[in-house]
Amino acid sequence: MRHEEQRERMIFFGHLLFLGVALLLQTWSFLADYARPDFALVLLLVSALFLDFPKIFLMILIAVFFLNWQPSLSLDLIVFSILPILAFLAKKFIPGRPEVVGFFAVFLGTLAFYSISTFEVFWSNLVLAGAVVVWNLVFGYLAYSVIAKFLKPLR
Repeated sequence: MRHEEQRERMIFFGHLLFLGVALLLQTWSFLADYARPDFALVLLLVSALFLDFPKIFLMILIAVFFLNWQPSLSLDLIVFSILPILAFLAKKFIPGRPEVVGFFAVFLGTLAFYSISTFEVFWSNLVLAGAVVVWNLVFGYLAYSVIAKFLKPLR
């Protein structure tokens, strides 16, 4: 039992470390002038497929605090916070392979986030919108692959 608890802690620490890397990539993005992927959102959507609710909720709080340490929440951050919770619920209620659910979580999460937060900007330039979606899907695939290989819980 002790070994399993220690492994669960290390897995969660790995998710937090991966979130830190995603947040740094997002803030220091080399694509700032072009299609800027939302690494933190994608990682939270993918992590929601592997972690239980309290852990994913804590990761959401950490990401929101890092992205905006102001006391008020904007619509962007509210949507940003809700989408990983919806991905968590989707894994519970939608049967299928986890990687397919992850692909649709990242794809639909990206579309929902940008459609709600910056509708005019996102949909007025379809090339930019497509590039953001593709970058998010590529990062989502990489994140899913790393998490499934190294950070997957025993359950």
